[in-house]
Amino acid sequence: LCHERLDAGQSSGHAEGWNHFLDRLVRFAKAGHAVPDEWNATPEPADAITAAEASLAVLQLVLHHLQEKDLHAHPLPEFNVSQLVDHLAGNLALACKALGSEQADDPSLEPEPRIAQLAQAALESFSARGLEGTLDPGFAMVPASVLSGILTEFMVHGWDFAQATSQEFDVDPGLAE
Repeated sequence: LCHERLDAGQSSGHAEGWNHFLDRLVRFAKAGHAVPDEWNATPEPADAITAAEASLAVLQLVLHHLQEKDLHAHPLPEFNVSQLVDHLAGNLALACKALGSEQADDPSLEPEPRIAQLAQAALESFSARGLEGTLDPGFAMVPASVLSGILTEFMVHGWDFAQATSQEFDVDPGLAE
């Protein structure tokens, strides 16, 4: 990989960035996960979509570490981990449908790529459309801002999954706020 035509300031910045993230990659390879640091913290997301994207990243890390034995743990009285994945996927699929996205749920996928695929489609659709007006998820006209509440489930259920499976749930306080 070669960076060309950079001035001295750009060269210095690129070197600092590459060193920082390559060090993180080494830590990830040794530990199996990367922890948030000052470079990827989002203390005050600019809007609901940005906050949801950051929350999704935290959720994906927890989902990535789920194991087969974890699927029957109970994060909530009414759901085990497997059922909570289904619940979240169902809500995301409903949001995608209301937003006109062609993204369908694929229950054959592992939890992390399953949720990531649906969440990305919903986030991109909400980002392009905005949170104004109403949407029809199939049962009633719903304000888009209410339907976008599904995006807060990334943080809430990330914590549920982490608690049920004894995982760390390291979230920047600004993002949690």
